[in-house]
Amino acid sequence: MKSAVVALAVAGWVVGLQAQELAELPTFEVTSVRPSDGQGRLQFPRSTPDRFTANAPLLMLISVAYEVLPDRIDGADGWMTSDLFSVSAKAPEGTPPSTIPLTLRTLLADRFKLVAHWEARERDVYALVMARPDGRPGPFLTRPREDVDCESIDAERRAARESATAVARQQLIYEQYFSGGPVCEGAMGARVLPDGGRESFLTSGNSSIEDLALLLSTEHDRPVIDHTGLTGGFDYRLRYVPQPPLTTSQPGAIDLQPRAEGPSLPDALEQQLGLRLQAVKAPVDVHVIDSAEIPEPN
Repeated sequence: MKSAVVALAVAGWVVGLQAQELAELPTFEVTSVRPSDGQGRLQFPRSTPDRFTANAPLLMLISVAYEVLPDRIDGADGWMTSDLFSVSAKAPEGTPPSTIPLTLRTLLADRFKLVAHWEARERDVYALVMARPDGRPGPFLTRPREDVDCESIDAERRAARESATAVARQQLIYEQYFSGGPVCEGAMGARVLPDGGRESFLTSGNSSIEDLALLLSTEHDRPVIDHTGLTGGFDYRLRYVPQPPLTTSQPGAIDLQPRAEGPSLPDALEQQLGLRLQAVKAPVDVHVIDSAEIPEPN
């Protein structure tokens, strides 16, 4: 009896908390949600001024609404990851794109009856730590320069790329950010090497190491968490040859199967940024789905 009372109390707290949160969120003016029923292809969620569209599974919609990677969402039933839903929604005029995720939370609660909560759960993760014994960053991880007019530089770089072909544009972006000039606006992409291989690159200006860890999480089979102790903004430039996903055969060890010549991502992190990945267990904030329903089409 005691466990049942506790369970009801927890459920009431989750529902009550969600209701309070949702009451403070913006809403769409017009929404259309319907199961795809095998019609159409996956369309990644897309936000434009005042509008949101997608043809995607519920798990992907939750990922966008709560700004969390799918591997940090627990409790998804099979249909939440496999069934596609066509979503088209219009927000009030003047709604900035940055608020669309918040507005989408209201839609998910209203149409999918989504109830969920955050919970810290221990997971296998990669800790991003300092690689050098003296704790110094690498040569391509630096503090932003204060004597730079980034607005003008970014506008000039974008103008130079407008008339370039797709392949030439990637090479031009690389040259713009790796020629020794300031980083300013970030960029990511890949260029073709002289030997026919591909090299990925990633740059960002005045970004936190936490943001870098989030980007690195998309390249690995588990979350990457910032344990460097570095605070504030940094400029960084990173070049590496894509490798197969990182795996661990034993705690603390990272196995790689290189595909091409050039530094792997872990090697590039250490050589260029003075950082390295360490396989550990750590509590991770996970978005737990309590319940959801397939919506009635409209």
